[in-house]
Amino acid sequence: MPEVITYFATPLVTMIIVVPVELIVLGPLGTYLSDAVASACMWLYNTLGFVTQPILAAVYPYMVMFGIDKGLTPITVAMIAEQGYDLIFANMGFISNIAVGASTLAVASTLKGEKNKATKGLYSSFGVTALCGVTEPAFYGALISRPKALMGTACGAVVGGLIAGILGLRKYVQMGCPGLMTFIMYIDENGSMHYVIIAAVVAVATIIVSFICSRIFIVRDGKKATK
Repeated sequence: MPEVITYFATPLVTMIIVVPVELIVLGPLGTYLSDAVASACMWLYNTLGFVTQPILAAVYPYMVMFGIDKGLTPITVAMIAEQGYDLIFANMGFISNIAVGASTLAVASTLKGEKNKATKGLYSSFGVTALCGVTEPAFYGALISRPKALMGTACGAVVGGLIAGILGLRKYVQMGCPGLMTFIMYIDENGSMHYVIIAAVVAVATIIVSFICSRIFIVRDGKKATK
């Protein structure tokens, strides 16, 4: 492409090619995939009951990675509209996001030395952001290249999911990017803080287990690499 027109022509040609592919192929494919995931989640809950919570919390980061988590939102909204709350899909994002944040902070805590100072600060920022509900910087920037840390994330998510499932944690409001800033979604229609307290217990357990397990796995992996 001639340089004189590349700055305005490249984005235009890109959109002409990409938009039809998105609308005709990728969009419908994503919709079908999301519907299939939602149906699988419902089947799991009907089959396994509260045990579904730790499973969904552990796999949720990978749903976000592929964008198929968006297919669960309409079901959550419908459940809240019909019965006033959601206890199937209510907690998977909340628990998963907190687990990702804690694991990222664990990664940051293992970085030593002056040369890692900037990276440590960056990962700490990613971790705090994930705890508040936005996990993409933490997941792609710090965790996806560290499978051992993701093992710790899964451990924390499973523990948090088990507690949430056993105690019947319910969500009364649909909110995007659930995390430590969105406890309001657990206040019921009467203003009771019962499920907020349960959510706080779940959050504390998830953070502690994710941080400790991720740090243990990372340190052990580092020692093996050194040997």
